[in-house]
Amino acid sequence: MSNLVEIFEESEPVYGLIKESLSRLDVYWTNRHKEVITKFHRQILDGTATEDKVAYESEYIKAEPDDYFSLLKLVINDDEKEKVDIYSNIYKYIRNNQTLAQTDKTKIIRIAKELTFSALKLLPELYVKKHNETQGFTIDKILSDFNSNESYIFEKNQLIQFGLLKTDVPNPSDIITAPKLHFISNFDLYVEAFFSKEELTPEYNQIDIFLSKAVVLSNINKLHDTEYVKELLAKAKIKTLIGANIKDISSVIFNHSKFIVCLLDDEIIPQDTIDELYNCSLRTHHIIKVSLDFNVIEQLAVINGPVLYLEKGNIELEGNFIRKLSELL
Repeated sequence: MSNLVEIFEESEPVYGLIKESLSRLDVYWTNRHKEVITKFHRQILDGTATEDKVAYESEYIKAEPDDYFSLLKLVINDDEKEKVDIYSNIYKYIRNNQTLAQTDKTKIIRIAKELTFSALKLLPELYVKKHNETQGFTIDKILSDFNSNESYIFEKNQLIQFGLLKTDVPNPSDIITAPKLHFISNFDLYVEAFFSKEELTPEYNQIDIFLSKAVVLSNINKLHDTEYVKELLAKAKIKTLIGANIKDISSVIFNHSKFIVCLLDDEIIPQDTIDELYNCSLRTHHIIKVSLDFNVIEQLAVINGPVLYLEKGNIELEGNFIRKLSELL
């Protein structure tokens, strides 16, 4: 910065302040560059700078200098220190995917450069919800909520501009308040380059997802009990696909459900139902027998497993039910 100081006249009233500020700026940038460059290299070595790792990366950089120096330049020049993580992840993604097309590499690096960190950090949540059945949300609702959230207008426009999301082309005859959002075909490619595998998990992003699916069979005259059981299934991260009458399951399709939950009461279960449930138990289904009546007559004794008793508000019994299901996931 000494050359920069020399262009100012000492007679200038603010010369002293300029000289002092530029001196501080010199120290500031030196420390900042040291910090981000060190962090970048630690992360591409996964935090462990063993001799073998350093030698491997050194040879790779010699063989593929363009990607390394392009990303290092961004690390040094980017105003947002938080994006060092993004750049190191991109480096490792490119290194680990040698068949990646040059056009894709160029786009990945360019998009990361142009997006603000506030836009980038929204991507893991969208990715997780795109790939998992989240509780209470569908893909359309997720994108609709994101589209209508005014606090994300700046970030949404960036994601559209740089090709991670796209909008419908409106028909002139339609009255549309907000064009519908969609994921682009390469959305996963870009997000997986920007973030580590751990950062793209439901657990890391604290997102509740369904881990399995169930069919609930019950007395159609006791819908409140059925809804209660469905709520407990959701707490066990199991999605109820359908609820059906236990007296007639001839039209019920069980193929997509790991669990078949049978809510037992004093209703007589037809033999055809018992036979079908027994056959299901011999395949890949888990038959869960549950009742809110402690004196219920066991009608499914042919199927292994005890009846799990529930009582609304009984935390111990509800917890036991949820734990039993979790063990079978």
